[in-house]
Amino acid sequence: MTQTMTEAAPLAGIHMRALIRRGVVKLLKADAGMASLCGARIYGNRVEHWYQDEYPAAAVYALSESNAESDVSPDPDERALSLNVELVAAADERLDDVLDALCLALERAVGIDALGQAMTAIVNRRLPAPLPVDQQGRSPVDAALLRIRQTGSELGIAVDGQRQLGVATVSFDVEYRWPVMPGTLADFLLAVSGWDVEPADGCIDMQSRVEFSPITPATPEE
Repeated sequence: MTQTMTEAAPLAGIHMRALIRRGVVKLLKADAGMASLCGARIYGNRVEHWYQDEYPAAAVYALSESNAESDVSPDPDERALSLNVELVAAADERLDDVLDALCLALERAVGIDALGQAMTAIVNRRLPAPLPVDQQGRSPVDAALLRIRQTGSELGIAVDGQRQLGVATVSFDVEYRWPVMPGTLADFLLAVSGWDVEPADGCIDMQSRVEFSPITPATPEE
């Protein structure tokens, strides 16, 4: 039986879009450079969490998502997610240097391999058994990431009442397909095939039968 991610169970009820956001947050919190600048002030949504003397800080959020255009049928289940990481720092004489340091740490931390591993770890914590991996050690969630590309950065000043904050908004495009779980087949001990030889009349004229012996684990040599 082949099981796909059309039903959300294999992803533990998490949309891939949310999983990508959470994966980026996990990467940034685990990165030494980001941790030294932001501490625990790295958030997974666009709500303003920063208050006086509680920055630098970062917020990860999605802006939009589009399906891949194709001239084949059925349409490939590929999507492009527009993702922002907003970095905030105090508007003082060190502002530009701090924003540049935040951007550098962010750009070093976010990569397709590291993101796939972070997303896999998030899902595995919610499942009774870990996701299967392929010969390259990649889970279906990891393999579903196709590309991540930084598309630009915007630098500026945000005014919040009497307070000014420096802001760097770094944008990424994340291309992915909906993960597909590998099919599973129970061990079997008997295989039978039949042929309806010419002229075909719907009746089995020849049959072969292959029977396998159960595999007994080898006893380790003493």
